Amino acid sequence: MARSRLTFTSARALIFAVGLLAGCAGRPDLEAIRPAPRPAPATTSSEVRDFVAQLGNEEAATRERATAELLRIGADPVRQREVVEALRAGATADDAEARARAGETLRILNRSEALAPWGGRMETTFTWGGTKVGMAFAFRTYADGSAEMDARFGDGNTETFSAASFAELSEMVNEESEARGLEGDHFHVDPSGMWTIGPVTASSPDPAEHLVKSWGLWVDRHRNGWIVGARTVDGRASSCGLRRGDVILQIGGAKAESIGDLESLLNGATVVRVARAEIVKLPISAGGGK
Repeated sequence: MARSRLTFTSARALIFAVGLLAGCAGRPDLEAIRPAPRPAPATTSSEVRDFVAQLGNEEAATRERATAELLRIGADPVRQREVVEALRAGATADDAEARARAGETLRILNRSEALAPWGGRMETTFTWGGTKVGMAFAFRTYADGSAEMDARFGDGNTETFSAASFAELSEMVNEESEARGLEGDHFHVDPSGMWTIGPVTASSPDPAEHLVKSWGLWVDRHRNGWIVGARTVDGRASSCGLRRGDVILQIGGAKAESIGDLESLLNGATVVRVARAEIVKLPISAGGGK
């Protein structure tokens, strides 16, 4: 099987792959085979659970108010994880409106700079059961190691799959795809970060080479050290003042040669030396001027 990174330029290959997939599956009732909803963790407060439940309320004003409150509470670093876990459960609700609202709130909640190693969003059309059906999906990972996938079949709602790790996400997505008649050799997400659609195999960066989970920090190698790609709102990286784009040069006077070294040095450090480039906005007067 050919191995390649999926980008927007590979859309034609993806269309071909999904076309093969289409010939191997019928068209089941997607709502009828939906897995049972997942309950919110027991640690979730009744306040947050109530707001998530209101996302499916018949009154639009109630839904909007609940969304606003969840975003407000989720902006607090101390309570953000609780809100994320409750919304993950809400994204599996029986009610389509509640699912869609929970997924949308997850997408817009500011919990870290999102990482999109698969090239963002992909859309295509294929023939399934003699009918042309659209398909759209997108992956996101975050600096705490959590991962999400948005998927939409045909004219249905966008479904959000959210998990605390890519391995957990892959299990969830594979279970769902098998229930909908997509066999493993046609659509499969591997815990390692690989996923397959027909003959196309795409890969993401291995989190083990980038993630300092205890700090809520995602980094990439840089010629002078490690460059910060993303950080969570509630992590140590954010609380100590590290920013996206910072290059970590030295930690307590030492250089980190591996991601393991980086985590070990950070956990024992009192001072981190970084290189930082500032971007400054310069106002221009209406009359031109200097």
